[in-house]
Amino acid sequence: MEIYDDQRGRDELITYKKLSELSIEDVIALWNRSFEEYLVNITMTVTTFLRRVVIEDLSLEHSFAAYVDGQPVGIVVNGFRQVNGDKVGWNGGTAIVPEHRGKGLGLILMQENIERYRREGVQIALLEAISENERAIKLYRNVGYTIEDQLTFMNTSGDLPEDVFGSSDPNGRYTIKRGMARDIRAFPFHKPLAAWQTQWPSVKDGESIIIFDGTEAVGYALYKQVYDDSGNLTMISLYQCEALPGHQDQDAILRLALHEVYRPHSFSCRRITVNLSKSNEVVIRALTDAGFEKQVDLVHMKKMI
Repeated sequence: MEIYDDQRGRDELITYKKLSELSIEDVIALWNRSFEEYLVNITMTVTTFLRRVVIEDLSLEHSFAAYVDGQPVGIVVNGFRQVNGDKVGWNGGTAIVPEHRGKGLGLILMQENIERYRREGVQIALLEAISENERAIKLYRNVGYTIEDQLTFMNTSGDLPEDVFGSSDPNGRYTIKRGMARDIRAFPFHKPLAAWQTQWPSVKDGESIIIFDGTEAVGYALYKQVYDDSGNLTMISLYQCEALPGHQDQDAILRLALHEVYRPHSFSCRRITVNLSKSNEVVIRALTDAGFEKQVDLVHMKKMI
């Protein structure tokens, strides 16, 4: 616990509880209150929150609620993974209830969270923030995070022209293999520290497209197909799309990967990207030319602990 100056000349006591000590109903209520009036709607239900906990390796034991004089005022949600021998901590949501914003609580919660990371042996800390949320980005910079990448959510609906990505391979140079999400681990050009939700462990029920030039893997895409209760395809989500650096045919490889991910083109469904790196200019341009529109841009931030 600690003493908090609420900027009105009053000292108030801050205490913390692990989310694992709360009922799931109280956790959801605090999450939803803390993210009221957020830039995008991320209201949760018990079902959606628990699904997120499982998919994104979130830890209720290492996430916490903050209280001022016994009243809940904020929440911090964390996930942990081992990546290339390093323990990585991801801040999957930090927010303050509306009536307590603008009083310095965000800084206190971030500092508390970093101390918890240190005690847990975290070496790399990651988070994402909406690009328009300048106040949050400034806060994260103030506690040592730096911007590593720019990300984007894009989407389109309806069907697509068959040649939308110009991805034909008339000489039959490339071989395409479909695999599981985890299969991309084998490639030295895959990005293990990409945005958390695009890392292969967060796409446990996803698939991969792997493109070979002879016996050499030269490109891959990580994606997921979503079906309704009747077994109908409703959405295709792209998480990563990469080509071997320095390959002379990168543009064609990436377009071929997109062509395969979003098939069948004649089928009408929602097609999206999830936290896709904007540094991959070929992919972004190809998607824009195909009629995909931006939903929201984010920044990917990192701190060494």
